Amino acid sequence: MNNFSYDVDILKYEPSLFDDLHFASQVLISGSGAEISGATFNAPGANFNAAKITAGMVVYLQSTDGVVDGHTR
Repeated sequence: MNNFSYDVDILKYEPSLFDDLHFASQVLISGSGAEISGATFNAPGANFNAAKITAGMVVYLQSTDGVVDGHTR
């Protein structure tokens, strides 16, 4: 199936949809204890395949100390 657009396409024009204005149905998976090393995102215990996370989706990251608070693609 070909998609008309992806989350990253929408992010360019309406970033607030992934911040303050998101709907609960937009959250496919959540957790804690994730790490970023270079371009690699590792979240122990998270099964992105089971949550149907695919290329073109947006990941919102928020650290407990507030240093990281935003979305990435």
